[in-house]
Amino acid sequence: MCIRDRRRVHGEELVQYNLIQNKLQKHMALNDFNKYASEDEKGPPSDPKLKDGPIAERSCTDILCCLLFIVFFFGMFYVAAFAYNKGDPMKLATPFDPDANACGNSTDDNYRDYKYIYFAQLTPYPNLKRTVCVKECPTTAENVTELSCKTNSLVKSCKQNEEEEWQATTIAQIELGEYEVFNIYETTPVLGVLCLPRSQDLEKQMKQSQSVDNLSRYLRDIKELWWMIAAVAAFAVLFGLFTMLVLKLCIGVIVWLVIITFILGTTALGALFYQKYAKYNEQNVESQDGSSNVDEDTKKTNKEAFMGLFIFFWAVAAISFLLVCCFFNRIRLVIAILKAAADFVKDVCSALLVPPVMFTFQIMLYVSWLITLVYLYSTGEQKRPQEGWPFASIEVDQRLEGQLAYHLFGLLWINAFIIALGQFILASSAGIWYFMRQQMNSPVRTSVFRALRYHMGSLAFGSLILAIVQFIRITFEYIKKKSYAMGVPENAVTKFIFKCMKCCLACFERFIKFINTQAYIQVALTGKSFCSSAIAAFYLIFRNTVVFGMTHGLSIIFVFVGKLFITVIPTIAGFLVITQVEDISKRISSPISLCICFAFISYAIGSLFMQVWGMASETILQAYLVDIEVNANVATNCPASLQEFVDKNKKIKDKTCLLYTSDAADDLLCVDLGGRRIIKKKK
Repeated sequence: MCIRDRRRVHGEELVQYNLIQNKLQKHMALNDFNKYASEDEKGPPSDPKLKDGPIAERSCTDILCCLLFIVFFFGMFYVAAFAYNKGDPMKLATPFDPDANACGNSTDDNYRDYKYIYFAQLTPYPNLKRTVCVKECPTTAENVTELSCKTNSLVKSCKQNEEEEWQATTIAQIELGEYEVFNIYETTPVLGVLCLPRSQDLEKQMKQSQSVDNLSRYLRDIKELWWMIAAVAAFAVLFGLFTMLVLKLCIGVIVWLVIITFILGTTALGALFYQKYAKYNEQNVESQDGSSNVDEDTKKTNKEAFMGLFIFFWAVAAISFLLVCCFFNRIRLVIAILKAAADFVKDVCSALLVPPVMFTFQIMLYVSWLITLVYLYSTGEQKRPQEGWPFASIEVDQRLEGQLAYHLFGLLWINAFIIALGQFILASSAGIWYFMRQQMNSPVRTSVFRALRYHMGSLAFGSLILAIVQFIRITFEYIKKKSYAMGVPENAVTKFIFKCMKCCLACFERFIKFINTQAYIQVALTGKSFCSSAIAAFYLIFRNTVVFGMTHGLSIIFVFVGKLFITVIPTIAGFLVITQVEDISKRISSPISLCICFAFISYAIGSLFMQVWGMASETILQAYLVDIEVNANVATNCPASLQEFVDKNKKIKDKTCLLYTSDAADDLLCVDLGGRRIIKKKK
């Protein structure tokens, strides 16, 4: 760094100059906000203990919330035990005849053996109100003239009508009740309570279309070439690793290509609309006899629309270009962070096991929750069926309503906790990798231990907040539905109000999800409670808004593109193999079923890679910013991808000199020095 004097510097001024120079260096931080904001506005600084990486000495955090979560979890077991003890899902499937007699009622000797409900009239037109309890479902209509049934007020006989009677009967007579219809047809017993009609015409159509045969052939193809599906899955894994390498090597080119394409595209659109405006402005719309082909108001409106679109697109292009110029270094930093995230996925392959394990837990939760829901709902009091519907409904009283609400909230909270656990494990693993790449030992296992041993309370706290917001959204939808049912007019005003409220709640939920993710990263790094970590994450984001926004936005874009990339390429490769290799193509009837399997498995594998990569990029960003703050604006632990950015940035700063003068009042980045200024300039 060079210092040039244009005036004579006295001893006192030199001392004052040195003080101001130190002050200026402190102000040269990563974000402009750091230069001008007060300490209160910038929030608490990062913990100095993070110099050596994520804090190892930890203690349990948010113990009260952890205890609350455990108590609530046992409450879910209590509700489930009550449901399995008192509930009877068959109450939901018990059929009733038109006189409200329960078919197969074990307490009624007359109906105990007649447990199936049968639709008596399907021709000449179906009448679902005319049902009857029968002893057995007819599996064939040949040589069957009468069914064993319990007649009722609408079905007085279960004897098949003769063909001669049909010819002398009109539909009007049937509708007036002058003639009673009873059809005997082939059925299939369903759930032990319903005789489901078989449509012979439908079966013929299915046989003609060979859909059943096709289904069997598809399944046979999958069974025959299961090893090909496994090979495509292995190829998708290798291709996922290759994608991580491509992201590391080419993500900079891709980002700049996207930015340049966007600016040039908006500029071209603006030029196109200006050309339309100029052409429309010069066009002679008057015919030779003086009449106008285009109305003057329409002409004026079109011209204004083209001019407005021209101004809009060129303004967007200009603003985008200025933003790129202003945030050039920020963009380079984001690219370096995304490259480092790809390195993490490549170095810590065990992190790829976290999403499928969490997904398995979620599937187990959903299945058990649905089964318990059926039993719990059946604990309500059974109501008589509505007219025209053979099955009873359940009356939801205050007790059942409260248990259903508790059960629903339990699903939301436990599901959010599982997601939080996966995010914490990935964030902790990425944090350990960033600071301790050379000394790390099983970062995933260490992260799982820390999550379950120390931070279950913090994860439960964050997931509780998210579950409350989600529960409010569901309650809002329920209230909206009830409001319309109670007579609230469904006009444009009420729809607008409800949609605005729905949009606000959805945006708030996304905000909570974002803050939770950043807070879990801070918990993984510092080992502090959820609230302290959320505050630290909020201020860290506030001090580096541009970098966070760009990193988060680009991560979302590349996660989507990466999933698409990893899905399409292995699927196409598998398709080419099974269709072009003669020995394989002869063994299958159609490539459709195999390609569906290829695409599904490849998408699942792509989601694993990109989910880990997206979480790693956000964690590495926080780790890098914390590294700078606790090491006097010097990142001492960053990986190679980030180190390239730091070295290039350092070379640029080394070319900067300070000009000590009083003649540069108009220059920027200056600090007053008793009428004189220190100016940051480049050679």
